Amino acid sequence: MFDEQDINNYKTYKFMEIGKLYSITLRNSNENYKGIIQNIGKEWILLYRLFTDYMMDGYVLLKKEYIHEFIRDDAICFTEEVLKAKGIAFIQPNNDIPLNDTYTLFEWLSNKRIVFMFSLKEDNIGYVGMISKILSKSFYLQVFDVDGHWWDKKLIYRIGTVRRIDFNTDYIESLLAYNKVKY
Repeated sequence: MFDEQDINNYKTYKFMEIGKLYSITLRNSNENYKGIIQNIGKEWILLYRLFTDYMMDGYVLLKKEYIHEFIRDDAICFTEEVLKAKGIAFIQPNNDIPLNDTYTLFEWLSNKRIVFMFSLKEDNIGYVGMISKILSKSFYLQVFDVDGHWWDKKLIYRIGTVRRIDFNTDYIESLLAYNKVKY
């Protein structure tokens, strides 16, 4: 049983260790995000994502205020050992990502011209694109659709409503490669 100090540590993520595998669930979500913690900031956590079984696939940023729980049980520890035996590097070179402030993170995504997927309240709906313009509380997204086309129209989203950001995933990289060949 947790005492009050343990609960406070739990809420501040002091139990999580960089370079360890965790399963994380967000509030009002059915999806578990499994991955190796790369960095922990004041507002965001960066995971090197375990997509399925023993296959890594890109990165996911999770907004800490939406985290419901994080798990590190025997099954997760076993998976971690298999990944180590497979030769997976547990710390990836992504330490320049600003995780302490959401606006600064979005500036970083914009300046680096990163194509990313994000979700708002529902995890089953993802939006893919690149930031074309950033405002104080919102951003314009140059939409990249499921057919590998860039839309001419830009959509606006509130920065504060973003819960999850995926980038460097096989899904995104495959559509970008298709777009280069096709168009």
